[in-house]
Amino acid sequence: MKAIQIHAYGDASQLSYEDVPLPEPKAGQVRVKVHAAGLNFVEIYQRKGLYKTGLPFCPGGEFAGTVDALGEGVTGFEIGERVATARGAGGYAEFELAPAAQLVTVPPSVSLEQAA
Repeated sequence: MKAIQIHAYGDASQLSYEDVPLPEPKAGQVRVKVHAAGLNFVEIYQRKGLYKTGLPFCPGGEFAGTVDALGEGVTGFEIGERVATARGAGGYAEFELAPAAQLVTVPPSVSLEQAA
């Protein structure tokens, strides 16, 4: 799968579009096929190194998409269900994991872009 990776702190030239392994959900996690991700100052601060994160990393704490896989013990969500989170990490990717407890269902009246 493809994801934006940051290997060194700096300006936008540090964003790299790369192949990375598909993440597998662990207990209590949901894998989301990402359709939209938020862009906020926190991602810029992380990229610049003002808010330190481990390198390399994939930015994107807010994202919305559809449930692709459920980790052990996850209930209350179904494959294909539209979901969003503001407590994730790595949303600048085709797929990302999120704690099930931090996901919400996106109603039909809200687009996934709006939800992100």
